[in-house]
Amino acid sequence: MAGKYEVKRVPTGIPGFDRLIEGGFVADDSYVLAGMPGTGKTIFALQFLWNGAAKYDENGLYISVEQGIDELKRQAAQFGWDFEKYKSKVAFVKVPLDKPDFGILEFIKSEANKIKAKRIVIDSISIIAINAPMYELPLWQADQRFNFTGKQIISLPTIDKIKQFIYLLISSLKNIEATLLFIGESPKETSEFLTRDTVSEFICDGVITFHYSSGLMTGGYERGIKIVKMRATKHVALKGKNAYSPMTITPSGIVVR
Repeated sequence: MAGKYEVKRVPTGIPGFDRLIEGGFVADDSYVLAGMPGTGKTIFALQFLWNGAAKYDENGLYISVEQGIDELKRQAAQFGWDFEKYKSKVAFVKVPLDKPDFGILEFIKSEANKIKAKRIVIDSISIIAINAPMYELPLWQADQRFNFTGKQIISLPTIDKIKQFIYLLISSLKNIEATLLFIGESPKETSEFLTRDTVSEFICDGVITFHYSSGLMTGGYERGIKIVKMRATKHVALKGKNAYSPMTITPSGIVVR
């Protein structure tokens, strides 16, 4: 029944993936893509933005904290995604790492508003956590700021301040009317958490983990993807720590089997 609480789906356009999540992400929700380096997270995010512009007429924004813009566009071009063709629909911006008290929340909101983004990628929440003391985050009161020297939170241990910073940042970004993908690193296998920041997996609406393992038959590496959490969605829930849907990186992008 249509109405205020009708679930609108945002298809990724990634072959084989959308059928695992009832046709796509829930519009305006937030998701974490967690995995070790080289598992395909950035490619997934680029493909999500490319398909948004090329197939679904949705503007996108890529917020990079680590990789350079040209580097990301070169990576995308290897799969035939020439983002220069869609520069009026997809913007790539870099968050500076050398500006103390940089207003990261206002920056992201401003860039999203400029392009009227409906799909946003933030790469990565793990690096933002590492550099959290460099950033400034507004709280509800206009005259109070979240920082690492303010009286408001001086009693908290540093690790707790970083967790609170990540929680407040993601919570504030969820007010943007756009579907958000946060790229994050997985912790060591012995960890009880899914993400290295240990916070995003709880506040975000979905968690997708990316894996690779040694292929006994192929002699190389086999990649996989697993939907661990997905609110308001009947998703394919695979049981077992090492159970995942096989994923291949082809010359035209990711394919999930």
